[in-house]
Amino acid sequence: MMTMKIGDLSWQYSVMGAGATLVFIHGLGNDSKSWSPLADELSLRYRIVAVDLPGYSATGADQRTPSIDELTAGLAELLDLLKIESYSVIGHSFGGAVAAHLVSAGPTQVRTLVLLAPGGLGTEISPVLSLLGSRMGGTLLSFAYRPSTKRVVEYLANQYREIDSTLERDAKRPNITEFMETYNHLALPSARSKLHRGLRSAIHSNTSLRRDWVLAACAETPTLIIWGSDDRIVPPWHAEQVKILMPRARLETITGAGHAPHRSHVRQTLEIMSAFLEAANPDAAGD
Repeated sequence: MMTMKIGDLSWQYSVMGAGATLVFIHGLGNDSKSWSPLADELSLRYRIVAVDLPGYSATGADQRTPSIDELTAGLAELLDLLKIESYSVIGHSFGGAVAAHLVSAGPTQVRTLVLLAPGGLGTEISPVLSLLGSRMGGTLLSFAYRPSTKRVVEYLANQYREIDSTLERDAKRPNITEFMETYNHLALPSARSKLHRGLRSAIHSNTSLRRDWVLAACAETPTLIIWGSDDRIVPPWHAEQVKILMPRARLETITGAGHAPHRSHVRQTLEIMSAFLEAANPDAAGD
C-alpha cells in the first residue's frame, strides 16, 4: 500500500497489473481490499489502481471527513500525479457516487464508468442509512458491538444459516453472509466512527438538483450499472431512476445478490464487467 499527501489528506492506494487502467473506489464502511477478488483476476489484463478514500476507509488512517467534492478533486489530482492519462472508473455504493462525480467534474480521461449499487443517485435514502447517519447513529453502532449484543447477533446468525441452508432461496430473505461480513468488518470502534461520519456527510450532500446534474453530465460516458436483486441498502428500483437520466447506460441485475455483488457473486460480476469493458474499449486491454 502506498501513500500520497494531497493537501491535508493522505491518500492510500495500491497498484498492480499492467495495461489500461481501472480505478476502483470502495463504499462506506469498507476499504480497497473489498475489491480483491475482482482486482486479482482483472490485473492479469489491466493495471489496477485501488484507493482508500481518506476519512471513509474502514481500515485507513483516521482523518477528517472530506466532502464528496474534495474527494473528487483529490482523486483526480492523485491520478494526475501518477501520470495516468486515461482510465475506467469502478465504484461501489458511496464509491459509485464519487465515481460519477469524478466524471461530471470534467476529467476527459474517463473512458468508461461502472457503478455497483451506486449511492446518492436515487431519490430516496434507505431508512437504515438515515438512522445510522443520524445523531444517535453512533450510539446505535456502539450498542451493536457490546459483548452481550455481539453474542446474540452471532448466535442468531448461526441459527439463521442452519435454517436457510434447508430452504430454497427466497428473494425476500436477507443475505446473512453479507450482513455478517459487514458486521465483522466494523468491529473496530474507529471503523464505526468513520462509517457514522461518512454517512452524515453523504446524506448531507444528497440533493436531487446535484444528482440530476451529475447524472446528466455522465450521460455520454459509456456506463454499466450492476445491482443485486436482494439489495436492502440501495434498492434495485433506484436503477430505473438512474436510467431516466442515463438512457444509454447498460443495466444488469444479479439475482440473489445483495448490496455487494462483487463480493457475494464474484464470477457473475466479473463476467459482466469484463464483457462490458472489452466492448466499450476494444483496444484498451493490454495497453
